[in-house]
Amino acid sequence: MSKLHSTLLTATEKQAAHNILNNILARGVATNGAQLEKIKNIGTREHNLTTISHTQLLAVYEELTFTGELPETEWLRRKLRKRSIRTLSGIAPISVLTKPFPCPGKCVYCPTERAPADGKTLFEIDSEKKYGKLKIAKKYKVPGALVMPKSYISSEPAAMRALLNSFDPWKQVANRLQGLRATGHFPEKCELIVMGGTFSFLPKRYQTWFVKRCFQALNGDAASRQKMSAVQEKNETAAARAIGLVLETRPDHMSANEARRFRRMGCTRVEIGVQTLDDKVSHFTKRGHGKKETAVATKILRDAGFKICHHMMPGLPGATSASDYESFKELYEHPDYKPDYLKIYPCVVTPFSELEHWFRAGKFIPYTDEELIPLLLKIKKMTPPWLRIARLIRDIPGTAILGGSRRTNLRQQLTALAEAEGWSCQCVRCREIRAIDFDPAAVTLKRIDYKANDGQEIFLTHETPQGQIISLLRLRIPSWFFPENPGKPIFKALKNCALVRELHTYGELTRIENKKGNSQHRGFGKKLLLAAEKIVRDEFQIPRLAVISGIGVKEYYRKLGYLEEETYMMKNI
Repeated sequence: MSKLHSTLLTATEKQAAHNILNNILARGVATNGAQLEKIKNIGTREHNLTTISHTQLLAVYEELTFTGELPETEWLRRKLRKRSIRTLSGIAPISVLTKPFPCPGKCVYCPTERAPADGKTLFEIDSEKKYGKLKIAKKYKVPGALVMPKSYISSEPAAMRALLNSFDPWKQVANRLQGLRATGHFPEKCELIVMGGTFSFLPKRYQTWFVKRCFQALNGDAASRQKMSAVQEKNETAAARAIGLVLETRPDHMSANEARRFRRMGCTRVEIGVQTLDDKVSHFTKRGHGKKETAVATKILRDAGFKICHHMMPGLPGATSASDYESFKELYEHPDYKPDYLKIYPCVVTPFSELEHWFRAGKFIPYTDEELIPLLLKIKKMTPPWLRIARLIRDIPGTAILGGSRRTNLRQQLTALAEAEGWSCQCVRCREIRAIDFDPAAVTLKRIDYKANDGQEIFLTHETPQGQIISLLRLRIPSWFFPENPGKPIFKALKNCALVRELHTYGELTRIENKKGNSQHRGFGKKLLLAAEKIVRDEFQIPRLAVISGIGVKEYYRKLGYLEEETYMMKNI
């Protein structure tokens, strides 16, 4: 992709880029941002150019390293790479949206965006000055037509990308891969995140087709007439591999059969919209389910080996700061819940929702920042170390928020306030190693045991002396191994198995072909897996270990002696 981009440059631009790159390489790894900009400015003036972008420099650099005219140096890529944070968790996330469908829910806070009489979406209204006339399919401009899946609005970044691609899964993935590569990233280890509301409510044929087309885009294969199994098999060794597939649904739409279907599609993590554990608030906001359904869904998913993410929404109508705090406390401490991941979306008032009418009529007043921030600080302060707070606010532009917090950098502000108070959040995301250098000899293996959904969770990590997480493993001893719990696994192959629900090494994404990175490809994952095998064999006398593997990670487990059975990677230990 980078070579393709470089062909769009003129000969003068290429020569300028070549000279600039040589000068940066001559200065070496210590080149800082100001020095890099100075080198660029000198190079552009010498060739009578107004500017040259980091993306253009990267395109030329990839071409010149390919031909051998410049040496391969990862530090230079790192300096030119845009938004390096995107791949500092060790994977390249790719978010896609399903097309608009009716939703089974009636939640008062969820927007249902339809095209108005003038046919303009919120995306066009927000962006027309910057982007000019936008090409959006006519069917989404027909007055009254559904523009977005319920709960999404068109001016959210992932939503606008989906709208511009007419919600075509292949185009969404292919264009995202191209964008990542053009900005210096190597999306070889991809996490596919399928958004769009209640995935389980969509027509089953559409679900399968959508996921299959996502895999085909990763494979670089546009042909549509292929079976899911063949597409998945090809992805096991593709240039862009799906190391995970994330689907989102409602707790009241999860069942054993649904979990089986999700696994057949390659799903490894399920995100469920809990919103609150206060049933009175759920009823008042017309959510349609309570915490009982959340507990049932969480147990089904956990015993099938899935990673579990709960969505929570403080500040809903009928809630108070005190009741929200108790909801999160119960979520963290009660064994019916204890999710692995958490997305916190403070309630805001958006257009196209019933809550908009309540707000305009003075029937609902959202939390102010002065109310919200102290609550979030209390929530983060009690967050257990095995949980990862993946998001702290929805990515909704301020222009689309009618009431509620418009702070897009809420996480950074909370971190600064916590530091000022002398403490730091212990969630996984706040402790990831990212690009921090560390001494491998000083790394220690840590273990936390806790009860959840009638089984036992064992959380293993490799950590630096400062507490930064290099790698983690989530091991589950399922509920059916404990005599007081009736039941059996939903997959026959799991009968005599403990479960590895997650194995992840953090830090800068290292290309599959590379031997070593800052933290990846250094054997940390393998060591955690061996530690898990020892625990299962010696402490619980369980004869087998099953891993809920992403499609693109199966090759890794095969090399470690695991064989595929009923969508899981299995090993006799």
